[in-house]
Amino acid sequence: MKSEVKKQLPDWFDGKVYDEGDEVRNPYTGELCLLDATELSMYDLVKGTEMVVQMGVAKDIDRCHDIIQNGKAWFKTKNLDAYIILLSEGDEDQTL
Repeated sequence: MKSEVKKQLPDWFDGKVYDEGDEVRNPYTGELCLLDATELSMYDLVKGTEMVVQMGVAKDIDRCHDIIQNGKAWFKTKNLDAYIILLSEGDEDQTL
């Protein structure tokens, strides 16, 4: 199953690949969104990278910026509703 999920992710993706999707709640609005395995894998990579930047422990800030921006762009084409609910809150560059 993971190999099928991995095939649906872009070549630059280097995060954890999940076998199953799950519900994710926007911590600010409380809205829930059901993500499939590929979407959950990408969401966790984007949010984890944002957290590393916010904590000030990013080793390569340019790479982090690329992951965040490319991940959000991927979401816009894969599942626009999930992007709007989970990733578009506020200024997109506030984490950098």
